[in-house]
Amino acid sequence: MKPEQWTDIFTLLAIIVVADDRVYKEEVDSFVAQVDILKSEVGSDALVTPKLAFDWFVAQRDEIKARVQQENAEFFIVRTIQGLLDFPNHGALLRSMEAVSVSDREFHIEEKSIIQLAAAYWGQTPPY
Repeated sequence: MKPEQWTDIFTLLAIIVVADDRVYKEEVDSFVAQVDILKSEVGSDALVTPKLAFDWFVAQRDEIKARVQQENAEFFIVRTIQGLLDFPNHGALLRSMEAVSVSDREFHIEEKSIIQLAAAYWGQTPPY
């Protein structure tokens, strides 16, 4: 796995958090947990920690939310998905996206659409 792919992973999971225009503590906690799980599953030696993931989310949340609310949001989302075309474990990433999306006990259509879009680009079946 390329170390620079962590930015796209963080961005994609953050898109799931903000997609429904609400941010709950459970989603942020899940975001952090899923980053840690992905790091373990892909065996990355990148210096990615739960604190780094949380701090990154806090710093980038408003910008990502603004980009998701723009008319050309799909371009931003697709570019992020394409940045992960050669990620070594798309299934794990899709499961992480789903885990973040349902952590608030709701599975919003916006979140489901993003997961379906990623799965289609990666030639995968959505995890749900």
